[in-house]
Amino acid sequence: MTGVQTCALPISCYCNDEINVRDAIKKLLLEYKDVKPSEIRLIGVKISNIRKITSEQKTLTQFFF
Repeated sequence: MTGVQTCALPISCYCNDEINVRDAIKKLLLEYKDVKPSEIRLIGVKISNIRKITSEQKTLTQFFF
C-alpha cells in the first residue's frame, strides 16, 4: 500500500437503524481484508446530521401501519 488511501460510503437517507450503519462499516472494512494490519494507520467512522426523533414525527412503522 503506497501513500494515503481514503474511502467513504455515504448512506443515502436518514436512518435510526443500527443495522444500516453496521452494514456500511462492514462494506468499508472488506476493502482492507487483504492489507496487513501494520500497514493500516487509522480507520474511522464519521456520523453526521444526528437528529432526535420528535414526538410529533412518525416513524416509518407508524406511517405505513
